[in-house]
Amino acid sequence: MTTFKVSPLAKDLRALADSAKKRLWIVSPYIGSWRAVRRILGDAWQKVDVRLLTDKDSGILARDTLERFEAHHSIRSLKGVHAKLYIADDSVLLTSANLTETAFTRRYEAGRVLTGKHAQYLVAFYESLWNSAESVDLESIEFANSWNRNIDERIHGTGLTKLYALPVAPSVSTKGTREFADYPHFLEVYSDFVAAYLQAGGRDYPKLPLFFETDKFLNYLFHDDPAKPSLAYKEKSARSLSESDRIREIKKYRTRYRKAGSQATVHLKHSREIRRLLAKSKIPNLTATEIEVVAGSLNCFGALELAKARFLKGNKPDTIRKAWFELIHSSADLKLRMNRCRETLYGFGKSAIQETLGYYDPKRFPLRNENINAGLRFLGYKI
Repeated sequence: MTTFKVSPLAKDLRALADSAKKRLWIVSPYIGSWRAVRRILGDAWQKVDVRLLTDKDSGILARDTLERFEAHHSIRSLKGVHAKLYIADDSVLLTSANLTETAFTRRYEAGRVLTGKHAQYLVAFYESLWNSAESVDLESIEFANSWNRNIDERIHGTGLTKLYALPVAPSVSTKGTREFADYPHFLEVYSDFVAAYLQAGGRDYPKLPLFFETDKFLNYLFHDDPAKPSLAYKEKSARSLSESDRIREIKKYRTRYRKAGSQATVHLKHSREIRRLLAKSKIPNLTATEIEVVAGSLNCFGALELAKARFLKGNKPDTIRKAWFELIHSSADLKLRMNRCRETLYGFGKSAIQETLGYYDPKRFPLRNENINAGLRFLGYKI
């Protein structure tokens, strides 16, 4: 069946999570900070079927960790749940340890790794709990510090001696195999789109950077055209279009776009502000007010004041300055810089990073968010 384990358990759980090929299912009423959870679980699990079951009323929940899990699967809550199970494929760690730093470093916990029929029983038990639970909207949870990235779980271990160290954090891939692995492909696709766009009617705003003009057109397809033709392609796969079909579609919607009289001056204003504030000599001395100006210039934060506030309050200004400096001015591999920025800054996601690059250097980098991806798919690009 397997072995009985007494703390330290973090190393055993990390090995279990790293070995997962098809699923990682977790039930734990307490959820700790992402800084600690990432060291406990590693990164391999993010490529498999992920489930997190907790109790939203437990009072010890870290927003940043829940957001990471929610990106892979909806989170469910079951009032009164007290079990702690970690299921990796067909093995199960049955333990007394919650998914928190305190449990894995300051408490005497025990657990047993089960396989075979015993594990199958616990998998079935987990599924019964999952089916009885309700999906959770994170905005409905009252976090202990709703403005910050998570509760400070360490206060619950006050007076406890540190017994064990957590595993080391997984290193950021130097090959860009993670969240930004597709970025070079995106740049190639966008270059093809720009060529088709020009072939379908030349420039509309020759005084603006070309990428700002094409971005405005793609946003028109998503937001402003009466039919909103690309909206459904936020979820749908790319259409199958020949090159001539694609040119014809672009011409059709550009005619409607021109009649609508859409302007493209806001992009230029935001770009000038971001280029000024994120200049190499300026970033090290950015004030908190100037950091807020940069964040407010990004489209992804424009209509989401709560998301912007979460980013600003969840990161120290010096951390933001250093992360932005590396993203913009480092000579390291671009995908690596983007990955590091994503890992370092809470609440500064893929769209924010790609928009920052696009606004700072609009001749090299297009603005990119889900609206842009949808527009490209609508025009037949696999992205």
